[in-house]
Amino acid sequence: VGNGTIEFSADSITTTVSYSVVTAGEGAVTEVKIALTPINDAFVAEGKKYKNKNFGDLYYLNVGEHAKMMEMQTYIQFNLSQIPSGATINEAKLRLYVFYSTISDYKTHALYRIIEPWDELEITWNNRPYVSTDIVSYEIIPPSMSGFWVEWDVTDDVQAAVNGTPHYGWMIKIKDISPVLKEYISFYSKEYSDESLRPKLIVKYTS
Repeated sequence: VGNGTIEFSADSITTTVSYSVVTAGEGAVTEVKIALTPINDAFVAEGKKYKNKNFGDLYYLNVGEHAKMMEMQTYIQFNLSQIPSGATINEAKLRLYVFYSTISDYKTHALYRIIEPWDELEITWNNRPYVSTDIVSYEIIPPSMSGFWVEWDVTDDVQAAVNGTPHYGWMIKIKDISPVLKEYISFYSKEYSDESLRPKLIVKYTS
């Protein structure tokens, strides 16, 4: 058994790779664990004054309902080229750090697959990309809590991307959102100063 960690940077994106090798009989199975940083992340807002506004350069990502911004959705995308073609994805988790919340009850935060290209510095509510109708994954976030990580299981989606399905990332929204409550949650984006709290896609694979 062996393990280690490698860090390298390309295009201002740092990727951490840890690995372990388990010997079985005459062969060896190598599981690689990588932590990817987004190449695109932004939120959009439905409000009349905000539906054509871009928020792609901010240090936070909002999801929920705001008194002025109305519904807010977050979009996020990763470069999966670090994963070799033909790899078997053992586990893939999207992780976002909650630093602010006004929600008063348990809320289902649903993940939908984005099905067309987009750019974080161009996306708005009015030009946001189409997403799948089916929920890819969901997490129920407790009320008024902050200072913790939320994880969504995206193993099947990452496997499909490695197998050749185009990957444009995911959209996050509150399922069955209530315009009356005006509640939302904030995650740190890839622009946040503390790299350790930025969004991550943690992938374990064998090839």
